[in-house]
Amino acid sequence: MKYTFQILILIVSSVLFAACKKKETSAPVIVPPKFLSVSSIQLDGASWSNRKYGVKRQTIIKVRFSEKVKQSTVATALKLAVAGGAEATLNITYESNDSVVVIQSS
Repeated sequence: MKYTFQILILIVSSVLFAACKKKETSAPVIVPPKFLSVSSIQLDGASWSNRKYGVKRQTIIKVRFSEKVKQSTVATALKLAVAGGAEATLNITYESNDSVVVIQSS
């Protein structure tokens, strides 16, 4: 009987000790941002890869990216200067699930 009581105490204390162990916390998973690249640029529907001269003010510029862009960052990231260096007012819209940015100066 004496040994049964000691074994019972040992089992209960082992269970309590195991139940009270500190839970392991895992480090938060950090997902790196996706790499974003320009797939193509079009000026009024024609492919553009070099410097252009004599472009009209109402030209429609389409920039296709490898991934969809975050709309809240586009307006601050895009600037277009007109002759004389003044910044043009831009009308920005999106196509193809936000992976194409359509820019037109107004």
